[in-house]
Amino acid sequence: MVLAHPNSLYRQGITALLSTDAGFSVVGQAGDGDHCIETVEREQPDVVLIDCSIPGPPLETVIARIGALTPRTRTMVLLARRDDPGLLRRLVRLGVRAFLVPDGDRDELRSAVRMVVNSGDRVVMSIPRDMMRGLGESGRLLSRREVEVLRLVAKGLTNSEVGVTLFIAEGTVKRHLTNIYTKLGVRSRIQAVNKAFVLGVMGDRGGVSSHG
Repeated sequence: MVLAHPNSLYRQGITALLSTDAGFSVVGQAGDGDHCIETVEREQPDVVLIDCSIPGPPLETVIARIGALTPRTRTMVLLARRDDPGLLRRLVRLGVRAFLVPDGDRDELRSAVRMVVNSGDRVVMSIPRDMMRGLGESGRLLSRREVEVLRLVAKGLTNSEVGVTLFIAEGTVKRHLTNIYTKLGVRSRIQAVNKAFVLGVMGDRGGVSSHG
């Protein structure tokens, strides 16, 4: 793991905490975004934990750069309670795999790291309920038809079965899925479904656009 946080004492504390667990190893630390990118590129860690207030380039730029340089590295972000849901939505689209708050307990941090490493395409949201408010507004990312297609995909239907259910051609279903992957920043059906649930796109209430 690489730790990126502006406070050196915090980094030392987390390093000491994780060093007591045989399953974790902190291979690098960084106090700013540029150093974080350099350290991750050099060390190629399984996980990088980044504080949202880290100085340097914008957080989203740092995360996008890490994703481009080391696609296998899974990013976790420490959020301040004042951060708005819009930031969470953008970070999920960039591929962030977990969200935590700095005042979480030690077991919560260990558990989140394990889940990120072992949970495949799932996104870990270890944050207070009030910080989840507004995530459903991201439903406007997808058209109404795209949401209908994704809901059927989530139920396990094949492209052909989705087409029959919605009275559209299988090729049209494939085009909708391609658009969904692009909008959500994913590459597979399971990634699309998991991210859509996290973003609130799959909800039954409003938020989707009326075209498509």
